[in-house]
Amino acid sequence: MLTTQPLAITAICPGSSFTVPFSSNSIGNLTNTVLTVQVSDGGDYKDIPSKGPYVTSGVPITATIPADIAPNRLYSVRIKATNPDVIGIPSSTQLYIRGREAKPPVPLVDSLTVDCMSTNQSSMAGLYAYLNFKLVAGATPRLHFNDQWNQFRDYAEFPYVVKQSNGDYVPDRQSGYFQLNKISLTSPTYVYPVYEHTYSITQSIDGCESEPVAAKLRIIWKAGGGPGPLNPLPNAPIFGQVTYCQGEQAYPLNVNGHRPPPENFQVTYAVGGFQSANPTTLIPPIPDTSTPGLRGYVLNLVPIDPRKGCANQNYLTFTYLNIIVNPTPPKPIAPTGLIEYYQGQLSAPLTASTIDSSATLVWYDTQATSGTGSATAPQPATKQSGEFTYYVAQKVGTCESERTPIMVRINPLLGLDDAWLGAHSQVYPNPVSARLTVKVSGISAQQPALLELMDLTGRSLLRHTSPKEACVLALDNYATGSYFLLIRVGNRQTVKRIVKQ
Repeated sequence: MLTTQPLAITAICPGSSFTVPFSSNSIGNLTNTVLTVQVSDGGDYKDIPSKGPYVTSGVPITATIPADIAPNRLYSVRIKATNPDVIGIPSSTQLYIRGREAKPPVPLVDSLTVDCMSTNQSSMAGLYAYLNFKLVAGATPRLHFNDQWNQFRDYAEFPYVVKQSNGDYVPDRQSGYFQLNKISLTSPTYVYPVYEHTYSITQSIDGCESEPVAAKLRIIWKAGGGPGPLNPLPNAPIFGQVTYCQGEQAYPLNVNGHRPPPENFQVTYAVGGFQSANPTTLIPPIPDTSTPGLRGYVLNLVPIDPRKGCANQNYLTFTYLNIIVNPTPPKPIAPTGLIEYYQGQLSAPLTASTIDSSATLVWYDTQATSGTGSATAPQPATKQSGEFTYYVAQKVGTCESERTPIMVRINPLLGLDDAWLGAHSQVYPNPVSARLTVKVSGISAQQPALLELMDLTGRSLLRHTSPKEACVLALDNYATGSYFLLIRVGNRQTVKRIVKQ
């Protein structure tokens, strides 16, 4: 049995929609059964547009009174089923169809409502969109979805009050809105629009529904936070840190600081820390590295075209960047005097010491300002005579000190003798077993001869200054083998090879 239940209304206008409740104990819940509402003014029943193709007892279906129906008459209402075919018992309520002149005017609505998508689903804030309306006195609103199931909604919010002449406040039943859940109307990446749909709003008086008026809802993309740091801190994705050394070249924050903004968005920058209220700028700052210290920046996303995007307004999701400038370490401690070798002499690696226990040395050979540093101390080359400057710096973390110079002189030895001094100096006996006589012409107390005995590696074994043309060197305690005797007089020098027996 299919029974049409009593209606909630007794009068309606052409073009208006209404719900038709029913009960069934013979059809059951059959998904292939189609229900249709029929009306009759005493003659044959005629089908009218109906929505609700699935049979679920207790759930009313929706029907619309045709605009061309004969008005000012009473109509009986019933439901029929197809597949299986069942004719329902008419409702006990007869429906009076008024004339079209009884239809109320359309309500006042916003033709376009633009709202931001929800970005915080854990909070009730921002989860709903609102379609506002203004009714005539005594009217009730209806929101039409224009889909195949929930065709309309009658429930609306009336949050406002009006003040009466006696000073009392009463609910304003003419101004209100329909609340629409937008929690699912989101996108992880920028798109415009995120969602757009045209609804229809009507108002009804005494069962007569006005013509529908379009109310479009457009949801646009909203930034869920700042641009995000390039190097987020562990377990703190909105916080980032960029480290420079004092005096190092710094780059704008959009190059070294944060990720690129989405389409139609730009980054605002403010100097300060958490919840900073300092003025913002759209120009990416370039950190100042001339002075050591820490400076914080607050970054947020705002739309380039605000008609197509919403700014992030939750400071808890802004991007926070700390720019740390570490001081330049002091120079390392290095020999201040001249380090000398003779041409061809075996040299030792250069040495220096750090001031900071955590520091390391960086060696640059003879490069004062450029080049690639090495952790290995260089060993001066002695093949070529001359004065050479080596450089060493101290590195703490990634920051490097200024370079300290180390001066090395390679003195000429064999093949570079002064010819005159070589011809006016003699050593004998050679080979020698104990005492070696050295004779140099033309020397005096004012211009003595500087004598230096060296082994074949260039290591100095004996030094002696002689103001006389002839002097004797005791070699009896030296091992047998070959030696060099360097003779210097003023700016002249010569080298004699000595054989010790």
